[in-house]
Amino acid sequence: MNTTKNQKELSLDEINDMEERRVQDLNEAGIDEQQVLSQAKDHINVWYGYFDENAKRGKDDMNFVLKDQWSNIEANEFTRLFKVKMQFNKLLDPINKIVGEQRRNKPDLMVRSLTGKATQESIDLRADLLRTIAYKSQNDL
Repeated sequence: MNTTKNQKELSLDEINDMEERRVQDLNEAGIDEQQVLSQAKDHINVWYGYFDENAKRGKDDMNFVLKDQWSNIEANEFTRLFKVKMQFNKLLDPINKIVGEQRRNKPDLMVRSLTGKATQESIDLRADLLRTIAYKSQNDL
């Protein structure tokens, strides 16, 4: 057996023995490995499908709020019938105001003792130093 710094290389016989023990343990427990792997694959696909659907719905919601309140099918139908598509977006202004406020309001630093041994005076001093550095450098926190 060759040994490196942090790794022990296994011989082919040891790997085969480990595989035989694994298969034997599965057979003794009555576990069909192919069925378990197939079921796990199905569960993973359902998981990704769920989050893909959530991402799509989130994008549709943001498109509705910020861009257009009509779907592509509805917009094409208006165009086909030579109708003007009217929209009354009462959500855009509040959303823009909220986003603007969040961009202006930088988070406040929280300085605290990890061990609980620091005095409040030293914590306040460090917090003031960090705020001064952040203010003078004009960088985002």
